[in-house]
Amino acid sequence: MLQFSGERLTVKPLDISSKPDFIIYDDFGRLSAFTYARALASLFFYSPRIFDVNEFILNIAPYVEPGKVVGFLTDTDNVIRLTDTLRFTGFSTDLFTSSLPEGLERRGGDLNLTLFEPKSLGAVSLSLSVVLSLCKKAQLTPRVKRIIDQLLDLSDLHDWLNSLGEGIKPSEYQVILSPTMEPSLAYLKNAGLDVKTVANYNILINSLIIYNVLT
Repeated sequence: MLQFSGERLTVKPLDISSKPDFIIYDDFGRLSAFTYARALASLFFYSPRIFDVNEFILNIAPYVEPGKVVGFLTDTDNVIRLTDTLRFTGFSTDLFTSSLPEGLERRGGDLNLTLFEPKSLGAVSLSLSVVLSLCKKAQLTPRVKRIIDQLLDLSDLHDWLNSLGEGIKPSEYQVILSPTMEPSLAYLKNAGLDVKTVANYNILINSLIIYNVLT
């Protein structure tokens, strides 16, 4: 069982599928799940179906053929509900979780576990590790090599992030997220920020818009 600490940012190779049938997430697993989905689409031109854990358990799992599930969950109840559902329906599961219910590994089923701490740097480390692992499975193009090199050397990350935020106090702004930045919504709200997405925003003078080159 691989473990991630939430105390520091670390990037390490994972044994993660490049052809999952389903990606499942809850609130604080959303960042890693959507990072995984976008990396698969970008590197392998492959787009698995991605669902919130509740929708998958109630509306999807009972009615489809068993396949490969990769899940990113942080709530203990969600872990139990999903693993019980997948065990009884015959799915193979790679589960990344911060909540390991007692005896889960002894309950049976085709289950591979990775532990991480979601509310500090653990979820970010996991997301970056997912990208690194998929890059190592992809064709080594100049773009892929550059991404790998950057992920393996984060020594200048702290200074770079500080330079981006220089003079900005997020708590004083309404934060608006572009579509590709929406996975960070739960984390920013948990930090006490006023966060909106492009689907429900009203740009004001004191708005802070966060986006990247993919918008």
